[in-house]
Amino acid sequence: MEFRLDYPYPTRELADLLLIDGKPNTARIPWICVAEKLVKPGGIVVLDNSDETDYADWKHELDQKMVSWVTIHPSFPKKGFDTTFYRMPGGTETWI
Repeated sequence: MEFRLDYPYPTRELADLLLIDGKPNTARIPWICVAEKLVKPGGIVVLDNSDETDYADWKHELDQKMVSWVTIHPSFPKKGFDTTFYRMPGGTETWI
């Protein structure tokens, strides 16, 4: 699945950490799509509200490209409050 951004973005790995959050939820899709281009090998991507269905197809691609490290599920039974942490493959950094 491809999503094109209407504005230029860096095309090389620059970031150690990318936090994807914001409203509306569909505004997160471009960032999910370019995460692997922005984050250095071994870097971290944090996707807030990762259980939302608005971008489930794109999240699935992120699940395939990165190492899903941990998902935090709040104790109350509402949807849209999970946060997933990913690590980019490669790199020599040890985060925790």
